[in-house]
Amino acid sequence: MEYITIKRFREKCLAGNVNIPYGTQAQEHGSVILCRGIPICYQGSQIALDYFARNDDGQGLRRGALTQEIVKRLGKQDALHQDRWNAMWADERANRLRRKEHSDHWIWSGDFYNAPVPELERILKIIKAVR
Repeated sequence: MEYITIKRFREKCLAGNVNIPYGTQAQEHGSVILCRGIPICYQGSQIALDYFARNDDGQGLRRGALTQEIVKRLGKQDALHQDRWNAMWADERANRLRRKEHSDHWIWSGDFYNAPVPELERILKIIKAVR
């Protein structure tokens, strides 16, 4: 599978310290994401979710921007914080993208980070509609 960096990755990785710019192409080999042949992280790791987006459809940068914005907006601690989360809990399609083993707490699954761009746009629209 093809991936793209959705924000600069300047961290320690499987091969040591690296500095990978935004928009750099990467590939999955086995279960490891490689960038320029260097092993960076495991495909299902939090690093992969935070810094890389699936790009086999050419929509990786958009997908990454949407997932980051959704997470940021849901994490915002203001008067509408709970209302935004209530909208997520009430949305059956969004519920399919959370980890099922946490029935009382919302944690996005890998399916969320790999979701089609139109589905992520739909979720963001729900969150933005909370007023």
